[in-house]
Amino acid sequence: MATLIPLFKPWNCLPAQVTQILLGLMTSTTLIIPHARLKLCFLQAWSLALFDPLQDHPSKLLQVTPELSKQLEQWTNKWNLFMGCPFCPLRPTIQVITDAHLEAWGAVCRTLTINGPWSPLERSLRINCLELLVVIKAFRAFLHLLSSNVVQVVIDNTTTMLCTTSTNRVTAARKVSCCWLSNCGNGACSITFTL
Repeated sequence: MATLIPLFKPWNCLPAQVTQILLGLMTSTTLIIPHARLKLCFLQAWSLALFDPLQDHPSKLLQVTPELSKQLEQWTNKWNLFMGCPFCPLRPTIQVITDAHLEAWGAVCRTLTINGPWSPLERSLRINCLELLVVIKAFRAFLHLLSSNVVQVVIDNTTTMLCTTSTNRVTAARKVSCCWLSNCGNGACSITFTL
């Protein structure tokens, strides 16, 4: 990576094959570099916008944009690269329990609770959306407690649990560094985040 990234200067034209090699190298770091998947998304999007691997030849020249060049700078920052990630899931240090019904919602974190009725607009949403909305409301309300903790979110809706996991992989740039699922038994599911 150290030899390829300097080639991506603004307005340089590089063969698509160089981009593919760099993407492969970046992908191999996803377990050890925090937010590596997010950091390589910009390069992926840029590459796919200009190069179709099924139709174009790998020697097709792609012009580097200033935005791409700037995005790749984070891959040369040693602090980002050497920070590391834990290989083993961390045990939760705090738990948030959420629940939603068609009329109202609630969440508990330690001794604090938050709840309320849905607005008319929210009430028109499906229950899976409402369950996701409760998680968002709980995170906003309890952020002062959740920061710098490994948070376990307990949800009684498997679909919501899987959506929350996928969403937080995408929004990991907002400080969520790690997320995994655990015991889905007795109708309750839990998601664990590191904030």
